[in-house]
Amino acid sequence: MIEIRRGNHLTGSARNVAILVDGDKVGEVGNGKSLVFRVAPGQRVIAARFDYTKSAPFAVDAQPGRVRVVELGLPNIADAGAQLSGLLGQSKYFRWNLLD
Repeated sequence: MIEIRRGNHLTGSARNVAILVDGDKVGEVGNGKSLVFRVAPGQRVIAARFDYTKSAPFAVDAQPGRVRVVELGLPNIADAGAQLSGLLGQSKYFRWNLLD
């Protein structure tokens, strides 16, 4: 299983972010919320997307009986460069961090 945790941030707070695993949408995660989903064991590639902005792919090694926890970060509202990258649809708008 994989759990995606999205922090509570002002940036994009009114929007849900689509979560994709191996190219297929598995759900959406809201501001300050989590999404947990089952995946087959092995290397999985996750991505986040809203509108035309898509994250860089992030590899997670899914293991039987273990929940892999991944944090999804969005830029601070004051980070003008990151905000611009989101407007341009660049992948660096989202950040991934493997917590467990």
